[in-house]
Amino acid sequence: MHSKEVFIEINKYHFPSTTLLIVFSVLSALLVFLVGQNDWHGASSIIKSALITSIALTSFYVLSIQVFNQDEIITKNLNNYVELDNLQLEIFNYCGTYPNTNSEGDTLSFNEFHTHVVERLVLMNEIYVEFNEETIEASDYSKILDGSE
Repeated sequence: MHSKEVFIEINKYHFPSTTLLIVFSVLSALLVFLVGQNDWHGASSIIKSALITSIALTSFYVLSIQVFNQDEIITKNLNNYVELDNLQLEIFNYCGTYPNTNSEGDTLSFNEFHTHVVERLVLMNEIYVEFNEETIEASDYSKILDGSE
């Protein structure tokens, strides 16, 4: 089931991203405090390098979580997986009852049930991977290529 696989993959990266965001945020704050005690010119080059690297990594993890909408992707794919699993149980239930009934208790012919299952599969057959386009500034390069800018 593709929804389960996407959920597992995104969830596998969401926890480390969130954890590293917290770690680098705290590290950045500590390094800013150390640099603030002496001013920028008085701080050692190691602390300055660590501060710049830490701020860059904090920015990266903040943006990666926002751009990829990880929370929303995880929720949608998990819900889709649950719906597909429920449909599978409904198929097992239909096959195991006589006369064949669906989950609502209605007696259905095989053709009616097949149509019902296919209609639900069409609605559920999506992989949710989203990008938040508003978090990324996109330049209009067509103006540059046309020479109008």
